[in-house]
Amino acid sequence: MNQQLIFNDDAMLDSARQAIVCSVMDGGMKLRCVVSLEYLSRLNGSPVPLNQLLDCFEQYRFDIEDEIEAMLAKEQFNQAGELELH
Repeated sequence: MNQQLIFNDDAMLDSARQAIVCSVMDGGMKLRCVVSLEYLSRLNGSPVPLNQLLDCFEQYRFDIEDEIEAMLAKEQFNQAGELELH
């Protein structure tokens, strides 16, 4: 578990994007993250129904945190300034 990157308790399903949207704190800076259905399905090893996406996100939270940390170190933001796992 990364001690510098902290996930806030605001993860929510964005049905339009078919993703979980949340924020993380990194050294006092709040960043927006998007974790897609496709990404979570790959982590899970099988398709994840939309109504179970948040549970799957929680199950793989530490793996996601590691990936977000790596993206942040490389400054891999999307055009909206989000860290997006897809």
